[in-house]
Amino acid sequence: ATRITLGRDQKSDQGYLFGELINTFELNPKISLNINPKLTWSGIDSMNGIGLGLNYELNNKVNLIPEFNINFLETNHNNFSITFRYLPKENKTIDLYISNALGTQDMAQILKSKDLKIGLKLNYIF
Repeated sequence: ATRITLGRDQKSDQGYLFGELINTFELNPKISLNINPKLTWSGIDSMNGIGLGLNYELNNKVNLIPEFNINFLETNHNNFSITFRYLPKENKTIDLYISNALGTQDMAQILKSKDLKIGLKLNYIF
């Protein structure tokens, strides 16, 4: 799968493009490997990196997902996240995560935050 985002910073009116190739490889019925190259471009700067993670199925309803994001140009922005994903229904998930990434979406994935974050994310697939 591919994720592409176009955006604009409200303060500077600077636009950006974010792209991610989402690749999942099933190692066995309980463990999948994620290798996701990521690229961000704006008129000011460009960044690229890769997300490496595992999706470990603890049982039919709970997955453990550790991920490490490597920023190729600015290694001080390398970061990690650990997520517990609960699957109450096939098209709904609830994520409880801890991370030192700036955010969980788009270019914030390859930037490191000054603080450790704990969060809850609700996902609905339609």
